[in-house]
Amino acid sequence: SADANNGNLLPRRAEQSGKIDFDRGFGKFKFGVTVFAEGRRFDTLANTGRMGGYATVDLRGEYELARDWRLQAKIGNLFDKSYETAELYNQPGLNAFVSVRYQPVRP
Repeated sequence: SADANNGNLLPRRAEQSGKIDFDRGFGKFKFGVTVFAEGRRFDTLANTGRMGGYATVDLRGEYELARDWRLQAKIGNLFDKSYETAELYNQPGLNAFVSVRYQPVRP
């Protein structure tokens, strides 16, 4: 449009973002790492309230307990990066999850 915001970035959207996943299995064990990064963004349509870019690292693992059962664990935001995707909207810091998964394997 031809208004005052012409040429501005969309609010709360980074110009650059990227994600890399590394996964590896060893018998009954599976391990993985995810690195996610986003560049700077602005909180408003007028491109004010600049927020810096960030990167996070997540770890995950899985162990096959039996044919249909898995023990899974995840550590999110491993380095406890403090960041916002919108002004005053903090994202979770370091966190961990453990779960048991049942998924029948079809013959």
